[in-house]
Amino acid sequence: MMNRGGIMGSNAIAQIQQALKNKGLDPGAIDGIWGRNTIAAVRQFQMQQGLEVDGIVGPQTTAALFKDVPSAIELLLPWFEEARHLMGTKEVLGDKNNPVIMDWAKDLDINYAGDDIPWCGLFVAHCVGTTLQHEVLPGNPLGARQLEKFGNTTTPCLGAVMVFWREPIR
Repeated sequence: MMNRGGIMGSNAIAQIQQALKNKGLDPGAIDGIWGRNTIAAVRQFQMQQGLEVDGIVGPQTTAALFKDVPSAIELLLPWFEEARHLMGTKEVLGDKNNPVIMDWAKDLDINYAGDDIPWCGLFVAHCVGTTLQHEVLPGNPLGARQLEKFGNTTTPCLGAVMVFWREPIR
């Protein structure tokens, strides 16, 4: 599927995995899942091509990986794919917690009491932390305002993390 930011979806990931495999690299199964094997293969490809080794299939990596395929893939945002995959995740009402949300905190080594506490920052930290393991996350991602320190300032666009205030800024 196409959008302003590029092709998104597991189909795009599978295309990347297949292109890596066609170039003699091992992304693991061609399953459309942005996992550690795929990231490792992207990093190896970037190293071979003399590109910045960051494990992200951005414009330069895309151009090198798909140089024989005109405009096949413009940009893949793996953290966005993880977010899309998790759409519909909800906290559990009452005194129980959604184990998926609790696992995000555990995997990121964050002390998190329960899913009745706002988890938007935890969600972003999970999506970025699991797909871009070398990306430095904010010190306290549970405080959504900490995400203001993450990445680069930009105008709203696909893949941008927006931080909102509950009260007027003073």
